[in-house]
Order: sequence, then structure tokens, then C-alpha cells
Amino acid sequence: NDIARKKVWPPVDGQTLVNIKIDANDDGEITVAEASLVRALKVQNSGIHSVQGFELFLDLESLRCENNQIASIDLGDVGAQQNSQFYLYCENNVLTAVEFGNLTRPLFLYADNNLLTGFDFSGMEYALQIECSNNPISTINTGNYNQLIYLECNNTPVTSIDISDNSGCEIFYARNNPNLT
Repeated sequence: NDIARKKVWPPVDGQTLVNIKIDANDDGEITVAEASLVRALKVQNSGIHSVQGFELFLDLESLRCENNQIASIDLGDVGAQQNSQFYLYCENNVLTAVEFGNLTRPLFLYADNNLLTGFDFSGMEYALQIECSNNPISTINTGNYNQLIYLECNNTPVTSIDISDNSGCEIFYARNNPNLT
């Protein structure tokens, strides 16, 4: 079956994203071949509540979904066929969870101004850069994960940050966290 989705993704007006028309043959469906041409999806300020289905774009390198009402994102196997890094811009949503799943590539996550309370790094094997300021995060513990290269966590109620296993962390910002000891 060559059909990736039965209707145009994402649920926004029109069928164009990133200046290309995804549904190339105007049949109301996005085939795997059509989805494979897409490298970036831009759906910021679209009033959407979900990005479910974006993982079907197997060659995706970037998802911009800022300024919406998205509550969770599961990265699952997004872009599993790609060797390049993946950029996720999800600032200014109502995110309570970002699931890293079986992500097999470096991730650059921009998740400021959400409702995130923490992260689970188990299963992550590749480099990770996170910006998560202005979230109700209470604890950041990377556990056995040691590929964190950048962490910015400002203006949060965080009480503990343990990145001791991340000697390769190049940049670390934790400003204006009044509960951090």
C-alpha cells in the first residue's frame, strides 16, 4: 500500500507547505512517494492541536509547529531513514510531553514556553540539544544518557539538574531558577 495518509496532513487550510504542493496529483491523498519529497513541515500559528502523522514523512529534517495548542509529540521513528539531525521547533504550545521513542539521529529541540515537567532520555543514543525555558520543570536528570551537548533551562521551578554524565555538554544555561540549589 503506497498511501501514507488518507487526507492531507497537517489539518490546516490548503494543501501546500514549505512552498511545495505535497499532494502532487490532487487525489486528496499523500503517497509515500509524495511525502518523501518533503524535508521540512512548517505549521506554526495554524491553530492545530496535534502533529500526529508527521512521522510518515520519512525524510523529514525539520518540523516547525510553534504557537499552536499541541499537548504532546511522539518522535517515535521520525526520519528513521535519514542520517542528518532533526530539528523540532515546538515553542509556545501546551506540551506536557515530548517522547523521544526510538529516535536514531541527533535532535535539536526548541520547547520553550510550554507545560513540560521533565524529560525521559532513556533510549536516546544520539546528540541532543534542548531549550526548555519557561516550563514547570522540577527535575532534570539525564541518567545514563551522555550525549547532551546543549541545555538551556531558564525561568523554571527546577530544584535539581544532574548532567554529571555529560562531559561533552558544551553549553549549559540555568538562569533565574529560584528553587535550584
